[in-house]
Amino acid sequence: MRKIILTAALMCTMVVNCNAQYWQGLEYPTMDLYDTNLMIAHIQAVRETAAQRLEYYRYFSNLAIDAYNNRRWSDVIDNVNNAFSTDYVNGDLYFIRGYAYEQLGYTSYAKKDYKRGRKEGSDLAAKALEALKARMKKK
Repeated sequence: MRKIILTAALMCTMVVNCNAQYWQGLEYPTMDLYDTNLMIAHIQAVRETAAQRLEYYRYFSNLAIDAYNNRRWSDVIDNVNNAFSTDYVNGDLYFIRGYAYEQLGYTSYAKKDYKRGRKEGSDLAAKALEALKARMKKK
């Protein structure tokens, strides 16, 4: 219920504070919250940085795999988080991070990552999720 109230308050604030825009060909302002020029600039920036973001994604993915192989679980989590901050995803990285969470005792986070990894197509995450569920039932 609290989320609904906060969301409603935020929406009211946005409506009260939004600025009208003039569209070409229209004689009256609109209350459109989207600025098409800003959206186009953002799309161009995403395109221009795609190669660099992919390079960072690969770099942090490799660091995460290395940390996984060396059982440095906190480093695995940090590097996977950095890899995902580039907006690229991989189901197996969700598995790796989930496994690291599980090794550190954070089973709820591990379960979430395994589910997301399964959704992204990782067979390893799907198997780990089933094994984790089986272990949780035995407790």
